[in-house]
Amino acid sequence: MGRLILTDEVEYAKFAFSMKPPTVYVKYNEPVILGCATRGEEQPVVHWKADGFVIGGNGGIVNLQRLLNAYELIQPANLKIKQATGGDFTCSIQSDLYNYEAEVKVVIEDPPRIVTSLQSLYMVTEGDRLELSCTANGAPNPTMTWLFNGVSFGNNNTNLLFSSISETDHGMHQCFTENIYGTDHSSTFVHVRYPAKVSAGPTDLVIHIGDTACFSCSARGNPDDIVYAWNKAGSRLANSSQVTMLSDGRLYIVNATLDDMATYTCIPSNSLGTGETASASLTVAIFPTITYSLDNVTVNASANAFLPCFANGFPNPTIQWTKVSNQQSQQDENGTLFLKAVTISDGGTYTCTATNVIGSTFVTTQLIVQVAPETPDNSTIYVKPEADVSISCFITSNPIPSVKWYHEGNQVTGLITTTVTLIKNEFVSILTITGFSDADIGDYQCRATNLLGTDSTTYHLLEQTVPDTPESVVVIVLSHSMINVQWTAPFDGGSSIDYFIIRYRESEQLWKDQHTSELSYTIRNLEPRRTYTIEVAALNNIGIGIAAVRTAVTHRLLTEAPKYTGQITSLEPTVRERQETSAGKATTGLVLGIVMAFLLLIVVIIIFLVIKLKKRQGQYTVDEQEAYPDAPFESPDKPQLPQLSASPRKVEVDPLASEADPEAQPELSKTASIPVEEPLIILKKEKDVTVDPEVQPESSETASIPVEEPLIILKKEKDVTVDPEVQPESSETASIPVEEPLLMLKEEKDVTMPKDCDGGSLLFDQTPWPPAAAVDIEKSDQPKAS
Repeated sequence: MGRLILTDEVEYAKFAFSMKPPTVYVKYNEPVILGCATRGEEQPVVHWKADGFVIGGNGGIVNLQRLLNAYELIQPANLKIKQATGGDFTCSIQSDLYNYEAEVKVVIEDPPRIVTSLQSLYMVTEGDRLELSCTANGAPNPTMTWLFNGVSFGNNNTNLLFSSISETDHGMHQCFTENIYGTDHSSTFVHVRYPAKVSAGPTDLVIHIGDTACFSCSARGNPDDIVYAWNKAGSRLANSSQVTMLSDGRLYIVNATLDDMATYTCIPSNSLGTGETASASLTVAIFPTITYSLDNVTVNASANAFLPCFANGFPNPTIQWTKVSNQQSQQDENGTLFLKAVTISDGGTYTCTATNVIGSTFVTTQLIVQVAPETPDNSTIYVKPEADVSISCFITSNPIPSVKWYHEGNQVTGLITTTVTLIKNEFVSILTITGFSDADIGDYQCRATNLLGTDSTTYHLLEQTVPDTPESVVVIVLSHSMINVQWTAPFDGGSSIDYFIIRYRESEQLWKDQHTSELSYTIRNLEPRRTYTIEVAALNNIGIGIAAVRTAVTHRLLTEAPKYTGQITSLEPTVRERQETSAGKATTGLVLGIVMAFLLLIVVIIIFLVIKLKKRQGQYTVDEQEAYPDAPFESPDKPQLPQLSASPRKVEVDPLASEADPEAQPELSKTASIPVEEPLIILKKEKDVTVDPEVQPESSETASIPVEEPLIILKKEKDVTVDPEVQPESSETASIPVEEPLLMLKEEKDVTMPKDCDGGSLLFDQTPWPPAAAVDIEKSDQPKAS
């Protein structure tokens, strides 16, 4: 049974026809079926052709004999080839409307076979033309690859051409062919002949006069019957007592002289002739010798120095000087070193080196730079009492100086002095004083002398002391419990400051100490509204220095004022302002002003909140009093304040009354009576207030306020008029009619109450102040006055 080759379909209106693939590979004499498929409503007429001859179809047999012998028609349109031998087959389709043909090639499967093979050996000479040919057959067509010594070089052509063959092409060549069914190859050896060539030539030689020179040379060639010859400067050499040439390519020249210096060429040859040559030079040298130099050269500082160095040799040697120097140096053609304006640092050992191709030699020259002594700048030394001290005087000098010490102009004889060489031209002289005392204080002079001059330096010895008082001390009150102190470091007394001591206390209390290494310190946990004395001192290894003293007053806190009891008792007014507080505030500057303004804002907010809270808790309010202007205020849950039988009078409050004429000032009682018709808010004041108690009618309807500190009495929301005419001389109290609730605020500066308060409010100084407290007015159980 043969293989059925299916075909692609081609659509038509009445039927479909296709035939694939266009080429069919089969083995030789193997049967194969070619399919010519049709479909559609009509069945067309199908004919098969083999190599252009019709062999049959569904229309009938055209060539019966050929069909019976080699083909068989399988209905409806397939053709069976009984024994495939290859060829071109055509399937044609005919109908009333269409006429179509499709071709298919039957190819016999065949592994590659090389048809034209290579000969086993090719003998060629370098430069010849050589072409290698290798052809192959097979189905499918095979590919071709060339290999040289087993390595492919990518040539897929059937011919390999060498237009000018070289020694590098000498070796095995192969053609390799393959397809899907197998491989085949053919090999040949290409033998390339070429003249002798130098593969490793001689190298340049430098030898000392009288030594032996040896050149070596190796060559390659095909054939390898290589012989060597040598040329000297273009002339052929021959063996002699001085020259020997060996068969392996080596050349010896013994007892070389300057005449032997030349270029030598190696010339190899074989039966094909001479190919490449190679050359090298021979240099016969004389070792360099320094003929003139100086062991020592002495110059003064700032002078120019010349260091000579002359040498012979062949080839002529070069001269090189070596020395680390911060000066530029230059060397002339003869090798002399020139140093311009030398300094003591230029002194030292210089090396002159003479070098040529054969070797080098050197000599050394000592450059001595003489310089007058140089000592350091004057300085001050602080010494701890009774301590041992050593003074070091560093000296630069050449030659070595003599050193003497002087104390206040007198040469030191009883103290220990030592001179030590640190490095060349650097010395130190040490003066040692044991048990330093007041007698050792003063100037010590270190004087160094050599033949070029003298130089000296003075050491001012002082006794170490305690540090000076800290400078620029500034005290800043931060709050009611914190004070910041700042300062600048003073002179340390000749010994570094270990730390600073901060002492502070209130009044006559015990001192409290703190210490810090910084230039600022914040004192914490202080009491409000207290005057503190603060001291700042520095400490070193001698002791504590004199302290800087400052005072400061902490801010006050917002506290509760005394509760209202219905009486005002024991009020002792004064008229003089507390100068300490005012002066303390003046020193705080802008920072304190900002802080106080901020505190004032907080106090105002707190007062407002307190008043609102009082209203909610059932206290008297201005609104409630205004609701009953003609009658005492009554409330079931508020105290009944007594009414005043007398009409309100005015009392003038003079803050400077204590400084006025005592005759014009009536004698004050221990209490001041204020008729109470409305609740009061009383705030403590730090300034003195004098209440004129001239005429005050007796009345049981007054409230006594203890006069322990000065007060400022303010009318809350409304004016308060105080008439001094109603204050009797004999009265123990000063009566102030109270028509409306009052606000009594503590103040830190003098306040003068206006005499005419009608239609106006009491004015305050704008300086920020913190109030002591808002007064809590208690409910009174007294009956309402008639």
